[in-house]
Amino acid sequence: MVVYSIEQRIKVMAVGAWLWILGLLTGPVWERTQGLSCTLQSRSISRSLYKEGDVIIGGLFPVHSIAPAIDYGFTQRQTGRCQGVDLRSYLWLQTMIFTVEEINRDPVLLPNFTLGYLAADTCLSEGSTLSTALSLVTGQEEAISGEQCTRAPSVPVIIGDARSSASIVVADTLGVFGIPMVSYYASCACLSDRKRFQTFLRTIPSNALQAKIMARLLRFMGWSWVGVVYGDDAYGESSVQLLQQELEGSDVCMDYLGVISKAYTLSSIRQIVERIQSSKAQVVMILAISPQTEVLLREVVKQNVTNRQWIAVPAWSTSSYFALWSGLSLGGTIGLAQRNIEIKGLRSYLMHLNPGEHPKEQLVQDVWEELFGCRFGEEILSGLPRPQCTGLEKMQIQVQETMSDGKYNVYKAVYAIAYAIQDMLDCQPGKGPFKDGKCPDIKPINPEQLLHYLKAVKFTTPVGELVYFDQNGEPPISSDIINWHIGSDGKLEFVIVGQFDAAKGPDQDLQLDLKKVIWGGGWGEKILSVNMYMVYNCQMMAVDAWLWALGLLAGPVWVHSLGLSCALQSRSISGSLYKEGDVIIGGLFPVHIEAPEPDHTFTQRVQDGRCRSVELRSYRWLQTMIFTVEEINRNPVLLPNLTLGYLATDTCLSEGSTLSAALSIVTGQDEAVTEQCTKAPNVPVIIGDARSSASIVVADTLGVFGIPMVSYFASCACLSDRTRYPTFLRTVPSDAFQAKAMARLLRQMDWSWVGVVYGDDAYGKSGVQLLIQELERSGVCVDYIEVIPKSHALSRIKRIVERIQSSKAQVVVTFAISPDMEVLLKEVVRQNATDRQWIATEAWSTSTHYSAWSGISLVGTLGFALRRVDIQGLGSYLTQLSPEEHTKDQLVQNVWEEVFGCKFGKEMYSGPHCTGLEKVEVQGEAYFDVMYNVYKAVYAIANAIQDMLDCQPGKGPFKNGACPDINPVRPEQLLYYLKRVKFTTPVGELVNFDNNGDPSASYDIINWHMGAEGKVEFVKVGQFDAARGPQQDFQLDLSKVVWGGSWSDKVRVQRHTS
Repeated sequence: MVVYSIEQRIKVMAVGAWLWILGLLTGPVWERTQGLSCTLQSRSISRSLYKEGDVIIGGLFPVHSIAPAIDYGFTQRQTGRCQGVDLRSYLWLQTMIFTVEEINRDPVLLPNFTLGYLAADTCLSEGSTLSTALSLVTGQEEAISGEQCTRAPSVPVIIGDARSSASIVVADTLGVFGIPMVSYYASCACLSDRKRFQTFLRTIPSNALQAKIMARLLRFMGWSWVGVVYGDDAYGESSVQLLQQELEGSDVCMDYLGVISKAYTLSSIRQIVERIQSSKAQVVMILAISPQTEVLLREVVKQNVTNRQWIAVPAWSTSSYFALWSGLSLGGTIGLAQRNIEIKGLRSYLMHLNPGEHPKEQLVQDVWEELFGCRFGEEILSGLPRPQCTGLEKMQIQVQETMSDGKYNVYKAVYAIAYAIQDMLDCQPGKGPFKDGKCPDIKPINPEQLLHYLKAVKFTTPVGELVYFDQNGEPPISSDIINWHIGSDGKLEFVIVGQFDAAKGPDQDLQLDLKKVIWGGGWGEKILSVNMYMVYNCQMMAVDAWLWALGLLAGPVWVHSLGLSCALQSRSISGSLYKEGDVIIGGLFPVHIEAPEPDHTFTQRVQDGRCRSVELRSYRWLQTMIFTVEEINRNPVLLPNLTLGYLATDTCLSEGSTLSAALSIVTGQDEAVTEQCTKAPNVPVIIGDARSSASIVVADTLGVFGIPMVSYFASCACLSDRTRYPTFLRTVPSDAFQAKAMARLLRQMDWSWVGVVYGDDAYGKSGVQLLIQELERSGVCVDYIEVIPKSHALSRIKRIVERIQSSKAQVVVTFAISPDMEVLLKEVVRQNATDRQWIATEAWSTSTHYSAWSGISLVGTLGFALRRVDIQGLGSYLTQLSPEEHTKDQLVQNVWEEVFGCKFGKEMYSGPHCTGLEKVEVQGEAYFDVMYNVYKAVYAIANAIQDMLDCQPGKGPFKNGACPDINPVRPEQLLYYLKRVKFTTPVGELVNFDNNGDPSASYDIINWHMGAEGKVEFVKVGQFDAARGPQQDFQLDLSKVVWGGSWSDKVRVQRHTS
């Protein structure tokens, strides 16, 4: 008997909340009534095949490829019917049944034990797959009443799913209960993560191997100029990332990256095909599942694109269904495929499938009707009449047109489970692997014990292959290389032309018989290598392709002509402030928060668009950078003979405009930089950006060239990854510490029932994931998790507020940037939701702008803020800002006009005109937290340059003791010194970066009080300092706290009684 602990129940509620947010569930996982019964979430929305046995093996197969639309009202069960039969998947399901029956006839393996099965259709969607998996492991009855709520699941192990995305969702959920999964086709390398997917195993190799083979194939063939198209799912994204990693440092360049969206449109598919046709890269790799690839290749055939060499992944390399409509277009395709092994008796079994054997199984009838265009029964059908199905239709032709790669993986998965159960049965009492030498339970089988034996299983299949799983749940690695030939009857034939076997070592792992190969694209011989540019340029174009595919660019990064010049992609679409110097420091600041729409046709610059909605707080950050540069230039000790300059730019709070601004900064402001394309950038370092999402995009790009970034507000923990972001540093602590501090606050206040709201960006997603991790085993339950969409759709915002109000969780934890929170909290104020205790992150905890409209609704908010430090002279400098100092800088004038509601100039305008004498003091209240981070970033760069100047010839850190270059400063050398800089700021704080480029972590805990003048005041009531250790890192003075939600004392504990 398996009894689920309180921790497991808390986890599954959190998982349920997550999946409901992501739209992956059609309703709650289950509902508890006041009694001792638990109601099943739902049955599978499609069909299943079932046979009783001593142990029931579950199976997940995407027999249909189109699931019915989900009822997002969550008011009723799903009733739609799945459509679009995928014959290959149906044959996988039947292979599972064949294998179970074969084992049941085996007199040696499990001789006194009968296997059963419950194989279900998942309809190729994450939601229906999860729903089906939950149905399998919780039983098929509508309710499991009484004491059976805690019994072992009806199905202790599941074979499936085929897709990586669906397997991730199911493994995340079932892993809470230790239920093992053995997938036959989910190859995403991400599933090798043992920390996250402890119960997941597979009989198909990871696509990390696939990327390795593809990279080896490209180098082997001398193909150095290729195009790549991938699917918008875990499989596609993981595959292309791994391929890029494998190609790093090689001579293979990617000309473009195209993405097949899940919600693809005909225009988007045509755009990809046009990109393929316009490219000089004749080799095209498609890293996508079969349905996505089919949509693309049908358009390829329609447009008669015949001069390409296609490279296929196992997901579609053996799909002969394509032959029905592709003609000669795909002949010559080279692909990777799982080993083609003939399983004795399977082909005959599949050819003689008959619906008469399953007269009551709707799934079999549905498949039969779709395959043969007939119908069973006498019901009246709309549309054209169809012939009656007899059950005698010939399946032979259908089966012959499929290759048996996936089937053998299913076959191995069933045998692996059978041998693991045999090992459990063979256990000798007193010598078992569990506590006190216990042997495993058999009736019923405990999933966690079965998982133990599955991980250790080792056996030989009836076809003679040794099967086992490594520490990551992976099988032994080998792959066939196949080539698409056109047979004499005009049909496709899959011919094995090579093999990859990792066990043979790096010198002998790849074997390819070129004599057998038929080349694609109508070429009589091997496609010639097309290497147009040197590798340096290739790297940049690969980055460009990535960003274009992700929709983060308003155009290409730059365009190379056949001459020796490179044209600048664009200037900043907003404005910038510039001052000359010996070294120019770049700066990225979201002064405006609404960027104009980019021209996604990429045919012209963004010219008429103007950024809107000034964020005064960000403008102060920009001015703090200027203040600090000027302060250092006046310093007689720091950089006495060197003048710093600046180029500070408005990014307009979007990834595309931020990247555009960053590229403008580092490549110079002229329209063309002739013959100097390879010189050190005009700006060797950038301060920024404020947002994590934008910083990720810029760091990914500038990292190619070793250009350092020092961010003052991008706190996503993901940016601590030195492998991906080797040139990124920051003066703001990582969110990993803020999540830790939040969890400490919740535990200390004994708030065990909370709601969570986060922003739909890197900052929000990373923050809430870290918080959930910190809350594990803490006793703190998450009632709901809501996401603020970037569209700020009013209907969605209202729904979130309604969810907050309907919940009994009075504490609301937030992880979102200020613009997202403003939209939400304005609706909170409008709906007069005053009985909540808000927990704020540093992103909005000190934003005085809210006090203008929030009234008393947000009083009592507790938040984490970066250290408040008064910088001498900065407050005076900011309150005396005047546009007269920047008469020619449009950015300053734009800010002034928006802040004061006036206009400069004599143009026809009926409103007030700006004089430049408007009192900025009215706008001048600010908490100096982020400004101090900007201040530290400028000083870090200045001290690093000082260390470069202090280098003694012959004792430098570079080759042969060389010192760094100063005129001009080289970015990668400056990065070396930045990583090692250590200095004390003028306010007395010691500053340095750790191995991840992060600073020491400390936060003020502030509380929103209502002052005598009716304005919000930020009162420091505590501190979190990670350097003090786990016993003393958190301090909170409760006597100073004003509580939120109109509570006169601490918000009362709301405990979940489940």
